[in-house]
This record gives sequence, C-alpha cells and structure tokens, in this order.
Amino acid sequence: MKLEKDLFDDVIAYIIGEPGAMGANGIIECLNSTGEVFHICYLDEETSWEKIKKCFDGINGCKFNGPDRKSFFSTNILVLGGDYDIVTTIKEGWREICFDCGNHFVCKEEYAHGFIEFFMGMEGYQIICDGMEKIKKEQFCEKLNDIAEEYYKQKKLVKEKN
Repeated sequence: MKLEKDLFDDVIAYIIGEPGAMGANGIIECLNSTGEVFHICYLDEETSWEKIKKCFDGINGCKFNGPDRKSFFSTNILVLGGDYDIVTTIKEGWREICFDCGNHFVCKEEYAHGFIEFFMGMEGYQIICDGMEKIKKEQFCEKLNDIAEEYYKQKKLVKEKN
C-alpha cells in the first residue's frame, strides 16, 4: 500500500496501538466512510510515524500515552507510557472514545456520539478487537450522514443559545 495523502482523505475513525500495547501494537487500523478498513504499521521504515503524519492530518499533532481524559469507554487495567510529561492529546475535530490496554479508538468529532451509541454495552477490549468488524457487519457507515446531520444541528442550537 502506497503511503499518500489521498489514502487518508476519507478516514473517519482509526484504532492505534501504542508500542507495547496488547494486541496489534505499532499498527493504525483506519476506517473510511464506506466501511473499508486498511492497516498501516508505523514502526516500518516505509510507513514510519513521521511519514504517516505528513499524509494523515487527523493524526498529525497527536500524542498517545495512556487514555485521553475525555475517553468515553476506558479500561485502566494497563496504562502504558509512564512519561508523565507526555499526555495523550487528540487533534482538534477528532475524539478518542475508547482506550484499552494501550489501544485507542479515535473518530471524527461529528461521529463520536454515533459510535458511542453503537458500541454501548461493549467492553473496551471488544471495541478495540472487534469494533471494525462489527461496524462492517452491521453497516454502521450507512448511517453516517444522519449522525453528522444531527451533530451539526445540535452544535447550531448550542451556538444560538450562547
């Protein structure tokens, strides 16, 4: 797979495993709006973290070191990192909704509520391990327009009240 900007143009969510994470550490699993999933290894020289950041704006500026404080689903059994000077930071316009054992599920802000409702009742490890398959199987991506429309409607109402 060739690493180019257009590969990431339609990415709406991703799962990233920190180095040493349980499961697929060093991997970014990306989901696009059609439900297609692809994987990139940021530990490989050809697809290094620095090269990915140049192509994938949604990850540029992010730092991963344990759970984001705003993560909706979070299991604190195992938190990697240990460098207290580095705090997990998610790029503006994106939101971490799940953290489990060094793995982060991050999505575009406008879809966060939809993903949270979709994953309700699941444990963090189930979202990380089986979430992308469940999204494809249950055709979640077909609902994206409705989810985004509701998000922008709510955002507009909040703005009008302020």
